[in-house]
Amino acid sequence: TDAFADLDLLSAVAAFKDKFYHRGWARYDLAKPGTIKLVPHEHVRKAVVKDYEGMRMMIFGECPDFRDIVEQLRALEAEINTL
Repeated sequence: TDAFADLDLLSAVAAFKDKFYHRGWARYDLAKPGTIKLVPHEHVRKAVVKDYEGMRMMIFGECPDFRDIVEQLRALEAEINTL
């Protein structure tokens, strides 16, 4: 989509997040194609799955399997990082 090609928008969003939602662990300087990570790292995956399972009742309709979500994130991550 057009949003993928708008690298200035990506820079602006990263700068906004760094200014208004700063987190010490976040690497906003790496928010550029080739370095984008959407899939949770293995060391936090259990916590993310637990959180997702706890929130399933908030999702209307069929709730996607977490593994399917991760696969879609992997595909999107690969697409973004080839820009």
